[in-house]
Amino acid sequence: ATNEYRCLQTAKRAGLPVAPTQLAEDGQTLVIERFDLKTDGSYLAFEDGCALDGRLSRDKYEGSYEQLAGTMASVLNSPSGLESELAQFFRSLVFSIRNGDAHRKNFGVLYDDASTEVTLAPTFDLITTTAYLPHDSMALTLNGTKRWPEYKRVHRYGMERCRLAPNKARDIIAEVVEAVATDETALDKNSPSEDRGVALAMRTAWREGIRDLRK
Repeated sequence: ATNEYRCLQTAKRAGLPVAPTQLAEDGQTLVIERFDLKTDGSYLAFEDGCALDGRLSRDKYEGSYEQLAGTMASVLNSPSGLESELAQFFRSLVFSIRNGDAHRKNFGVLYDDASTEVTLAPTFDLITTTAYLPHDSMALTLNGTKRWPEYKRVHRYGMERCRLAPNKARDIIAEVVEAVATDETALDKNSPSEDRGVALAMRTAWREGIRDLRK
């Protein structure tokens, strides 16, 4: 719970939309406000990257991030425009630093049956998996491999798959790196003794991710 809370807080500082989140004092429970409720209490429709691609939940680790970007591009339709939505999707992928659980079901869209507007859901279910599994890898392939990507591979993905201008993709990567670099120095501060080991492992993982994403 603490791992996810820290990831979500840093994701917010990195420019990603995150639902209001609270961590219990004992660090064992994470409470996240629902992001699929309308003001009248009824629900928005939510579909994840498996459902949108006609896949079963058990297939969430199959395929590539290239395919996922194509799926998102084919359904997104919001007043802010496709470029803005794909930029958010790209930012969320860049932020998945050492998160081997960023599978298809952890990316989704929201829409109202009474409207044609389809937008990306806020960022959710973020965790640094290598804090527990040091040899973990990406959930889906990127450029044919599940190895953690370096700057060039991520930047090219932003341009070719998320349709971003070179400078836009570069700026998003830099903003994510800056937010993570700022927060990683405080990861192990004020941590309870039983959580200190995980916090230190997260710090190491974030530093490795930052190193790979620096130009």
